[in-house]
Amino acid sequence: MSLSEWGFGDFAQTLRELGFSRPPASDIMPGAVHGNGSYVTNFAPVNFLNLQRRADVMERMVAATQQYGLASGGSRTLQGVSLHHLAMEETISRYLGKEASISFGTGVLANIGFIHAMSGRQVFSRGLVLDNSDTVFVFDRDAHWSLWKAAEGLKYGERLFSFKHNRVDELEKVLQGLQGKRVVVVFESVYSIDGTVAPMHEIVDVCEKYGALSFCDDANGFLVYGPSHRRFYDEYQGLLRSTFIMVSMKKAVGVEGGLIAGPRDAIEGFEVLTGTATFTAGMSAPAAAATDYITQLLAYNEPGIVDNYLAKVEDFRRRLFAAELPVTETETCFTSIQVGDEHKAFAVHHDFLERGFRVPVYCYPATKRNEAVLRIILNDAHTDEQTTEFIKVASELRDKYGFDGPKKRPNRNVSPLQKTVTHVLNEPSQVEVRPRYEGNNINTWIGFKHVNYMVEEAVLAHFRAAGLSSRTLFEEYGLGLDIARLDTRILNAFHLDESAVATVTPVGKGQELTFRVTLSKSTTGAEGTEGADGAEGTEAGGKATKDVTAQVKVVLRREKYVDATNAVPRELSRFAVNKIAHAQPERDAEVTPSADWGITATHRTDPLLKELTEGRNAIGWRWRIPYPYCHNNERLQMSGYLRLMEEAKDRFVADRGISIKTLLDERKWIPVVPRSRIEFLDEALMEEELYIVYSVEDVFKDFTYTSRMDCYVVRDGKLVPTATGTIVHGYAEIADRKNWSLVSFDDRVLAALNGTVAEEGTAAEEEPAAAEAESDPGVTMHLSLRGA
Repeated sequence: MSLSEWGFGDFAQTLRELGFSRPPASDIMPGAVHGNGSYVTNFAPVNFLNLQRRADVMERMVAATQQYGLASGGSRTLQGVSLHHLAMEETISRYLGKEASISFGTGVLANIGFIHAMSGRQVFSRGLVLDNSDTVFVFDRDAHWSLWKAAEGLKYGERLFSFKHNRVDELEKVLQGLQGKRVVVVFESVYSIDGTVAPMHEIVDVCEKYGALSFCDDANGFLVYGPSHRRFYDEYQGLLRSTFIMVSMKKAVGVEGGLIAGPRDAIEGFEVLTGTATFTAGMSAPAAAATDYITQLLAYNEPGIVDNYLAKVEDFRRRLFAAELPVTETETCFTSIQVGDEHKAFAVHHDFLERGFRVPVYCYPATKRNEAVLRIILNDAHTDEQTTEFIKVASELRDKYGFDGPKKRPNRNVSPLQKTVTHVLNEPSQVEVRPRYEGNNINTWIGFKHVNYMVEEAVLAHFRAAGLSSRTLFEEYGLGLDIARLDTRILNAFHLDESAVATVTPVGKGQELTFRVTLSKSTTGAEGTEGADGAEGTEAGGKATKDVTAQVKVVLRREKYVDATNAVPRELSRFAVNKIAHAQPERDAEVTPSADWGITATHRTDPLLKELTEGRNAIGWRWRIPYPYCHNNERLQMSGYLRLMEEAKDRFVADRGISIKTLLDERKWIPVVPRSRIEFLDEALMEEELYIVYSVEDVFKDFTYTSRMDCYVVRDGKLVPTATGTIVHGYAEIADRKNWSLVSFDDRVLAALNGTVAEEGTAAEEEPAAAEAESDPGVTMHLSLRGA
């Protein structure tokens, strides 16, 4: 039989007609020199941090190569592993919060090995049998090719099911029909074609509800997402709850290898059950050594490497959007230009190459039919000149080929609720807000807490104006509207009876409920409002200024206390969460019984608070959460944390001998706040005892100081963080009933803030505040803050 009868000739010819060519010859990866000598800027490589060029990384690999050689030598089961493998597996297990892990030659082999281990009956010797032949798998439809490949021997509809991409409601429907069976749910964290991020908390919640195991392929997000200061923190806390986590080394790390982390017994079983650990070569020792080093580098020693890279990605994506290129919306480090027609995508690809850019095409079956994309991975080595030229060329090719993204059928049946949700996600709103009388404590100035209350009211009004009020969400859909993160800058102070126009602008690009809020005071009087240093926040003639800016994150929390619902409408389900946030317990903790609900427990009397404040410039106290601080029947809300932050400041300065009243009586000094930030890490429930720690972290040039508040509960014998926040303070001296001016700290105040003792008879020389602040933008912000 000749080869022609197998059809390769016709198939190859069709590939050529599509424009598909064999892999190019490239000398280096990010900015590659093509084989014909022409320079090509390469947007294809997945090792996006470019760490393979760092001298210290290369030194680690060279040292391991000199010790072990380049070859892996064989499978881990037969020949064993090096000390570098063991160190790497321990490091990654600890980072992922798992008991143990096992490494493989590639991420693909890890995925294939997992499905094999969990899906069949394996007999090794008398008494050594593991029968998983009844296991049922439920895949996200967009899961990686290697997972589907490993499962292709399982009959779909009997042992293999799927759910629509990232649709937790669809997953739950599938699991409802599989009750009583042993089920493994398989999904990814970050999907590299469209950049979407899985709702990992919600997926794991549903898995736990129905007794299913969960397997998350974190190949694309490993070491990139997870820390609280980065995007997708909430989603990535869900990753840690997955039963098994697979990571690939070739993305952030930049070497070849894969690993599965999970329960120790299962991992030890995988040594022989996966097949790929026994019958394929493992990671090389140099790759393991580099992975161990880079994991510690990115996770603990130099996380700024990733932060700086993500800032470059954000700027690059902003410029792509500004050029009106049809790029995917989710702001991960994986971006695709949506072309649609597959023949057109290959033509664009070749034109890019002619213009000096390599951008790979992804089409069916990697995407849906006629939804071809060009995937762009920004590399840390790419320069501004390269990205600027790329955007210019991409814009020209868009105009030449007329691609506006995939062709989608118009949806003629958009529900009224979907229209409402779209309005919330995309349309800005304005509302007049006014501070409440309670917020006036000193003269007629309004404190930071009530400024934040106005921001909160503006966000609630935004939902209300769209037809989705907090009452409607709760009563009709069983969803509580919670502000989960609030970061506010106060540029000009508010007085009693002043009002402001609050502008709420959605910034979540349709993916999350995040908003930018500005408050601008406006009057119609001819004279304006006068502050300590001249004009206040309103110019003469009534021209509005920007007086407050805030970034706000909202979550819709499924309410379970009264009439728990499992039927959140599809239009809202992607925003519905079972908890506002999830924190991993920090450690074991014991509660010292208290007859007065901890009312008298402080860092001086309570053993746990002593531990939490030891060695820190901090105070702490224990507090029973009363119902007036809570909402939706059971949990502490954002306004409660704002009240606690205000009380924490009051307690701290009183503890240090410079209480609010002391400095007010002696000097007419009052605290001023230009910035505050609070973020939920978990939930704190009514009548739980909260452990509050307040510390001064930084004093800047005798002019401002930054404090941090951390809140914890002890739950099931574990210390669980529930919220964290920071606040910046300065001091101002009251001049008269209307005005004040900023002052520098003297030795007494500095000593109190720093937890030291000032020498008697000394006083800090006061210098002009402006001269002190010239070099720091944070202090410049203080100087623009007029009237506390």
